[in-house]
Amino acid sequence: MIKSIFTAHLSEYDKKDLTLLINDRSIGSLSPENKTNFVLTSSRDVHMISGFSNQSTYYDPRFNSDRIYLWNQAFKEMQSQGLKAFPNFIDDHHIYSEYLYLFSSEIFIGWQDRKNGLYLFRNGKLFRLQPTILPPNVFDPDWMQHTDFYSFVPKTSDIIFSISEKVFERLDATKAEKILQENVQLTISMSSILNLLRTYDRTLDLSWIGFEFERIEKNLFTRDIEGDLSYVDGQSRLSQGKRDFTRLINSSRVSRVKDGQRLIPAPRLTGSRSDKSARVNSRLNRTKQTKHNHLNLEDTRSLARSAKTSRQFALEEDRLTRQKNLKKLESQRPHSDIMWDNVRSFSFEPIINNLKSAVKNFFSLIPHKPVLSKFLATSIVLVIIVLFTLIGSAIGSKSKNVTVDSPTETTPFITRKIGRNEEVVPPESTSLEVDLTVKANNLQVRQAPRSDAPIVAFLQRGAKVTQLSEPNNNWVFIRLADGKTVGYVYAKSLLDE
Repeated sequence: MIKSIFTAHLSEYDKKDLTLLINDRSIGSLSPENKTNFVLTSSRDVHMISGFSNQSTYYDPRFNSDRIYLWNQAFKEMQSQGLKAFPNFIDDHHIYSEYLYLFSSEIFIGWQDRKNGLYLFRNGKLFRLQPTILPPNVFDPDWMQHTDFYSFVPKTSDIIFSISEKVFERLDATKAEKILQENVQLTISMSSILNLLRTYDRTLDLSWIGFEFERIEKNLFTRDIEGDLSYVDGQSRLSQGKRDFTRLINSSRVSRVKDGQRLIPAPRLTGSRSDKSARVNSRLNRTKQTKHNHLNLEDTRSLARSAKTSRQFALEEDRLTRQKNLKKLESQRPHSDIMWDNVRSFSFEPIINNLKSAVKNFFSLIPHKPVLSKFLATSIVLVIIVLFTLIGSAIGSKSKNVTVDSPTETTPFITRKIGRNEEVVPPESTSLEVDLTVKANNLQVRQAPRSDAPIVAFLQRGAKVTQLSEPNNNWVFIRLADGKTVGYVYAKSLLDE
């Protein structure tokens, strides 16, 4: 068990470009928490910090959420099985990152971008860790080739942090050691160090990540004998199923920062052809030699063409590597997820750009005469607007002259005329008198306010009536133009004068 404090600061640029996954929490561009500074205390058997950038060779926005999910699964497996479970998980899922740090009470290992330095503060002294060799045949040769590998045995009260190596090129290392000694928290120390640099550059904003080891409790049973090493094809390999690769790792060399913090590259593996860069260099050398022998030109021209070919080959190699990595990621995605990701990633930007280009071309009708072109285009637009206005007004005037016939009132019941002895019963209140015009053809005036009541009279369109009551269930009580006949009709069949 190891208790540590994670501390991170992301610059405004990295906050949009970089995502850090600290154990099972994410900060950066994919995090719901839009923060610049982050502090987390954790006590676990294995700790993990992974980070990936939008500028990565392996970046694809469709797989970001899946990548976070897989790194979380890797973290959970290591909690139950230890660091030895990590190589198998990588072989199964082929996930990548720009930064990766794993540590337990026994060992700290890390893969880090070569642009940054990894620094260790121990016993009041500041050291720079130097890259070491990753054990062969544990990971795929193409995995994390863009980073340097580090390792050391952690101790209580150690502070380790990653930041741009240019910091200590401009800063007195003695002052940095004094700041780290005086401050209890790494956050305060880093703020003080960066404030010294801001004396020369006020806009300086650097990302950094650090760990403070508060308590380390080593497990006495972790050194049980596990998978032995076997000699296969001239190389040492780990037995399958029990791959505790941490036992084969060499510790990183260290150098005092005050004595100079120059990076010392890790030595190459002798007799190993698994290194991708070695393969690329050998192929480039063969290409140069072939070109030289066949062309038989002057030395200077031969070297220039060889260099150009080398650059083209390196670019093609990078393109093929990216294509290969994306195919690996694509093969692990369900088709339904790909479809929905394409829907979510739809953008109107290409459509807007096409519209802007069309407008620009429209206002450049006459080449080399921008003023005349704009005048002509503006005139065309005004003529079109006037034509549309005239057409609209003509259509509107025609619609006013057309009278829409209303449908004749129909009823599903068998109608009959009112008998001589039957009378129309008026409503309780008939204080209203409003003159109206019938708008229905063959309007039926009934004895009662219902569609099966006997018919009192028939009215044609345009007949004058007087409304004597408010509508009740869409029926109104009316008096005909003769002044005597009364009855009930639909309110919608009448038209106000």
